[in-house]
Amino acid sequence: MTWWREAVGYHVYLRSYRDSNGDGIGDLPGLLARLDHPRDLGADVVWISPFYPSPQADYGYDISDHRAVDPLSGTMSDVSTLVAEAGRMGLRLLADVVPNHTSVEHPWFRAGLTDRYHFMPQPPNTWQSMFGGTAWTQAPDNQWYLHLFAPHQPDLNWASPVVAEDFDRTLRFWLDRGFAGVRIDVAGGLAKDPDYAEIGEGIHPHWDRPEIEAIHHRWRKILDSYDGVAIGELWGTPERIAERVKPGQLHQVFQFDWVVAPWEELKDTAINAVTALGKVGALPTWLLGSHDLQRVASRYGLTRARAKALITFALPGSAWIYQGEELGLPDVEISDGRDPGGRDGVRVPMPWDDSPSFGFSPTGRSWLPQPAGWSTLTVTAQSEADDSTLSLYRKAIALRRHLVGRPVEWLAGDILAFRRGDITCALNTSDQEIGLPGELLLASGPVGDCVPPDTAVLCRRY
Repeated sequence: MTWWREAVGYHVYLRSYRDSNGDGIGDLPGLLARLDHPRDLGADVVWISPFYPSPQADYGYDISDHRAVDPLSGTMSDVSTLVAEAGRMGLRLLADVVPNHTSVEHPWFRAGLTDRYHFMPQPPNTWQSMFGGTAWTQAPDNQWYLHLFAPHQPDLNWASPVVAEDFDRTLRFWLDRGFAGVRIDVAGGLAKDPDYAEIGEGIHPHWDRPEIEAIHHRWRKILDSYDGVAIGELWGTPERIAERVKPGQLHQVFQFDWVVAPWEELKDTAINAVTALGKVGALPTWLLGSHDLQRVASRYGLTRARAKALITFALPGSAWIYQGEELGLPDVEISDGRDPGGRDGVRVPMPWDDSPSFGFSPTGRSWLPQPAGWSTLTVTAQSEADDSTLSLYRKAIALRRHLVGRPVEWLAGDILAFRRGDITCALNTSDQEIGLPGELLLASGPVGDCVPPDTAVLCRRY
């Protein structure tokens, strides 16, 4: 089956989705209570951020046990209930798995099993952490270990067969519990140069190396045996992404170039992605943002964000929504940020209604502060407004059902415009009005006989 090729996905950052027990931190029962939201939005699949045991140095991405549930998030029974209820609602679930690193509290690291990590008598290079500073930290035994992220997250050594076999067990563990697949964190960073060479020209010493093909192929066989899907977090050109989703590799890779593309380059970015992936029989996996990146409403402004969302749902391929994008939430300035990567501003808890903490927690607590001005952005408020961003998303996803499976025909001109079947889709990235290309079905903003700049439309051909 290939249900995932043009699915709509919804990304739940669990800690900020909904709190059920009043501690101010989102959890699995909270997700269960609001699982109707992605269903009503029109999503097919929900990806849940890590809920495994963790010291929370990187809020769940520093894992001490990859096959258990952190009490902060709930219980294994909650997982079973969530999978069952999602199935009843017609939703699939994806687990978020983290193969690049563990927590320093993982039993392997605590036991000093150096063959499963990258330990050296002294730093062999000047590699830098993604969070800033050196990627090498000295352990109590005076050896140095590699961490491409925080010092609390030592990188695993994928040259060790034990590491690969253990991750096989992790994949099967969650697939056996009813998950439809996995989102794979840092999918392109697992293979390291065995000589730990400095970064220079040619093959990068620790990003997107040829050796990861064998690792991805191993995962693919496991996922295919469950009819599951593996979506990789991997940055690269469309040509590099095409290499990673060719037959036998990952099913999908997020199209991060679409997230960060300048407004005037969206046309070329879309065409290049569809063209490159089409050569290997794949479709792009679009997303507008994530828990790691600036929100789309802050990157482009809300008017353009709405337009980009509408055209994203019309493009061939799957499309992912990060929680809150459907509400037009902006980044929030957090004065006392806690995240080691400085990403608190895109992780502020969801606003549901006009009760304390906007309905996030029954006690009104919230692990990050929510702006008072969000009262008009809640799910409840926007559900009642026909012109809200939430209503736009719901309508766009409903219309998308008429496009799925239809080939794309790119239209000439300076703007991003294409046909799929009898529907013409256009995003006006110019500074001039353009003619309405048919009978209007949906627009991202006000239109008359012409489409204003920074506006997208879906039209049926006259």
